[in-house]
Amino acid sequence: MAPATVSSMDDVIECWVFNAEPCEPNSPNGYAERHIHSEIYKRHDDIYAVVHSHSEAFIPYTITGVGLKAYNHMAGFLGSDAVPVCDIAQYYEDEDGKDLLVRNKHIGNKLAEYFDGGNKVTLVRSHGFTVIAESIEEVVLRATHAQKNAAI
Repeated sequence: MAPATVSSMDDVIECWVFNAEPCEPNSPNGYAERHIHSEIYKRHDDIYAVVHSHSEAFIPYTITGVGLKAYNHMAGFLGSDAVPVCDIAQYYEDEDGKDLLVRNKHIGNKLAEYFDGGNKVTLVRSHGFTVIAESIEEVVLRATHAQKNAAI
């Protein structure tokens, strides 16, 4: 369910990192894009928090060739070089749905590779953005300030 509609711990589905499947066999699967989180956690053992968003404020930066950078001081963590853009469509295999969602391990792994160089934010073409951090507090701050920066 959408994060804003979570009202209790009963609404939270715990998933295994190794395969992104629910820990409880009778749980619903949850979000289709849970592989984003599991693949980042597997690849980057120093990361403990991931935010993925379909924020419309980021879409222009994924399709126009204009790079997202730090345009205000609160988004300095973005740096002065353009934030990388992952085009997941280039990683599709024959059996994949072509809906620009990260629905499986191999596409999640390709997105996770974009964080290998120490980058904290990656845009996803025609989709949104993903941000990582060492803590929940830090990832929320980064996601919030990246959103405000994109709007600027």
